[in-house]
Amino acid sequence: HIKARGDWTNKIINHIYYNNIKKIKIKIDGPYHHLPKNFNKTLITEPTLLIASGIAITTFSYNLQKISNEKEIFKLYLIIILKNPNEIAWFLPILKLLFDKNNFYVLFYFTEKQYYDKLELDFPFNYNLGRPNFKNILDDIFIHNVFNTTDSLINIFYSGNNVILKDIRNITKNNKTFKLQNF
Repeated sequence: HIKARGDWTNKIINHIYYNNIKKIKIKIDGPYHHLPKNFNKTLITEPTLLIASGIAITTFSYNLQKISNEKEIFKLYLIIILKNPNEIAWFLPILKLLFDKNNFYVLFYFTEKQYYDKLELDFPFNYNLGRPNFKNILDDIFIHNVFNTTDSLINIFYSGNNVILKDIRNITKNNKTFKLQNF
């Protein structure tokens, strides 16, 4: 996975394209943003919803791996939207470590219809087929946190394409429970 972030990454991407290298399959997705400096602290001390679409899960992967060693985390929700389950196999061991903790909830959405019938029943996490209904998801998370005594807003961090970000922004615009973080 290469992000075109500057001179070096742009040069390597151009080199591969212009030299017609056939052995490497490249998909360019993004650009995505850098997380705030206190991101790990937020994950373990405040209610947080992470939403990632496609390869953008890599934005959160390092931080999720780091907090997998924490003894306790605050309520952490993770929604991953992918075409198919093969795209996330590399990250499942870390998610399993987190899943064993209290207050960690993960939900997958697989959007590629050709996988609907082929999806293995032993996929280790809850999943849905199709695209998420963010209004319903946020309503469920609100109900789940209604007795939250910290008076903290539920932080939302999103990494992925702008179409989904626009949907999330519209839903959270008038909702005082959620705070869509700009990063």
